[in-house]
Amino acid sequence: MTTEQIMILAYFIVFAVINLVIYFKLAKYWYMSAGVTKEDVAVFMHEHITDRRYRYLIRWLRKRAKDKRKFNTMLLFLAAAGFFVLPAPSFAFFMVWTGNMGAVKIFMIIEALCTALIASLGFSYGKKIEAETETYYNSAQYKPYEGEDVPEEIEDLDELYDEPEEKNVYSPLEDEEIERIERKKFIIGYTQKLGIAALMLFFLFSPIILKDFNFKTFSFDPPATVETDQNHYGYGEEDDGFEDPSKPDVNITYIRELLIKEGYSPEGEVDQVSEKYPDFLFEDCLVVDDLEMHFEYFKMVNSEQAETFMVRLKSDISAQYASDPSKDIVTEEHNSDFSIYTLETDAYYAAAVLEDDGILYVRCDKVSTTWMKVFLYDLGYLETF
Repeated sequence: MTTEQIMILAYFIVFAVINLVIYFKLAKYWYMSAGVTKEDVAVFMHEHITDRRYRYLIRWLRKRAKDKRKFNTMLLFLAAAGFFVLPAPSFAFFMVWTGNMGAVKIFMIIEALCTALIASLGFSYGKKIEAETETYYNSAQYKPYEGEDVPEEIEDLDELYDEPEEKNVYSPLEDEEIERIERKKFIIGYTQKLGIAALMLFFLFSPIILKDFNFKTFSFDPPATVETDQNHYGYGEEDDGFEDPSKPDVNITYIRELLIKEGYSPEGEVDQVSEKYPDFLFEDCLVVDDLEMHFEYFKMVNSEQAETFMVRLKSDISAQYASDPSKDIVTEEHNSDFSIYTLETDAYYAAAVLEDDGILYVRCDKVSTTWMKVFLYDLGYLETF
C-alpha cells in the first residue's frame, strides 16, 4: 500500500470519528424532540434487551413525540451522520483496494461537504428544539422514565409499540382510506428497498462504472493513451488511405544530425558516461541537456549490454519521474525491431528505446510533450502523437 493510499484511508477514518461525535451530539436533540433525556433512553434500552430494541426505541420515541416532523427531521440527520461513520470508510477502503482512485477522491470531497452540511444544519435545528424544550424539563409536565411493566402474555414487543387502532363506527369510506394508506406504505417501503439495492449495486460496480472518470475535468472522458500493438506502424494493414512513413535507420549519426537540424548541439564523452554508469560498456554516446529537453543516445559494445542498460533506464525513469499511479500513463512495447518504454505524468514525459545495440533516452517537461512525441514519431518509434 502506497503512502497516498494510507493517507486517504486515514482521511476517511478521521471523518468517521468526526461523524461519530456529531452523531452522539445530535442524538441529544433527537431525544429532546420526543420529550425524553439520554438517561430515559438508557433505562429503556436496559429494559429491552433484544436484537430489535433499536426499532422499539424509534417507535417508543415517535409515540412520545408531539411534533412528528421535528422528530423525523432529527432522525434524518442522525441517519446521515451514521452513514459516514462506517459504510463510507468501508466503501473508501474498497475503492482504494481496487485502485479506483478517481472515485475515492470524488468521495473525499462529497464526505467533507456532507459532514459540514450535517453539522451546520443538524446543530442549528437541534438548538431550536433545545430552546423550545428549555422549560419543559423543569416543569411538572416532564416525568423521568422509570420503566414499564410488559405483560407476560405479549411475546412480541411489536404489539406493544404499534399504534393502537381506534374503533369507530364503520363507514364505507374507511375501506378506501385504509387501501390508500396501505398503498402509500407499500410504495414508500418498496422505494426504500430499491434505493438500498441501487446503493449497494453502485458500491459493488463502481470500480467499473467510474474507471474512466477523469477527476480533473469531472467527465467520463478517458485519458489519452498511446496505443501499442504488435502490428506496429500499420505493417500489413491500411490506415484510412494514409501511408505510414518508412522507419529510418536510426543510429548515433542519424540522431546527431537530426538534433543539429532541430537547433541543438549534441555533446558527449564516453569517459563521462562510463563514469556515470560504471557497470556498463559504451562504444559511443551523445547528450543534449536543454532547459526543457533532454536527449541521450548510447551505442553499447553489444546487444546484451544494451538490454541490461535498458532495464536500468526504465528503473531510473520510474524512480525519478513517476508521481501518481492512478494518473501516470505508462506504455511498453516489444517487437522484432525495437522495444520502447514511455512514462507520462502531470509534470514530465520520458521515454527509452532499445534498438539493436543502441539506446535512445529522452525526457521533457509537460509543455513539450507533444513536440517530443512528434520527434519519436518521426523516428518511427510511436504510432501516434
